[in-house]
Amino acid sequence: MGGGHRQGACAGSALDSSWTFQAQLRALATVGPEDLTFREASVQDVSDRGREKAAARLKGAFQEVFPRPPSPERAPAAKRPRHAPAARGEADDPRLEAEVRHAVSDIVTHLRLLRKEGSGRPDRGRDEMLLRAMRQLESLPVSVRCLKATKVALELNDPCWRTGAFSAEVRELAAGLVRGWRAMFKAENPSARSSSGASRMSEAAWAVKCQNVSMDLEGAIYGLQQRSDRYHELVAVLCKLLHWDHEACRSLLASSRFAKDLAARAESAVRHRRVAALSAA
Repeated sequence: MGGGHRQGACAGSALDSSWTFQAQLRALATVGPEDLTFREASVQDVSDRGREKAAARLKGAFQEVFPRPPSPERAPAAKRPRHAPAARGEADDPRLEAEVRHAVSDIVTHLRLLRKEGSGRPDRGRDEMLLRAMRQLESLPVSVRCLKATKVALELNDPCWRTGAFSAEVRELAAGLVRGWRAMFKAENPSARSSSGASRMSEAAWAVKCQNVSMDLEGAIYGLQQRSDRYHELVAVLCKLLHWDHEACRSLLASSRFAKDLAARAESAVRHRRVAALSAA
């Protein structure tokens, strides 16, 4: 009776490098010679065919969460300018609107000159002047009418502002201003908001996206573990994570780097499960 129990205790796990020396000795002391069988999966790397099946399994788990392209997330509310007029009547004041429009036009001209003077590399003095100009824009009560008249959003949405020619602070401030103005425009133009919200990825593009997500996940797992048994264990745990954490699934649509984060979470869960199993033995 005792021998059968000891044999079952070892049959569920393979002795390998993840076991400490002391743990291996304790496990070997509880089994007989007939229990020390060779498990090919414990030392064999996963095959290409196995990786294909794993990618298909991950794709299926992802598509169970998102069988169709998810609707685009609603844009965040526009950030209220620090010195925006408190009342609607003040915002509609033609004199105030003209003053703001004139100030914004001057800043846009200044931004264009600084942009064209760039040498392709960040310049501290130029970046400080750009930051002052953009913070001045941030402080002004810019209206949708002002945006249309001055084309300031068009200027700051130019691809050059997202290159390494400017400091990270300049790039982030320019992008933040454009996001805020875009959200303000959508808030005042329901037709623009509804049309952008209705646009979804086509079915063909969604199929390609799901395939890419599954390949990213499979590649992240393979980067952590190539041994067949441990690899497939990680795949199973990651499939469960996808079902449990829908926000994590959504993050995979934004960037492939989140695949490595999820794979690391799966590996951590497997490691904790093994420790718990050893403690209970």
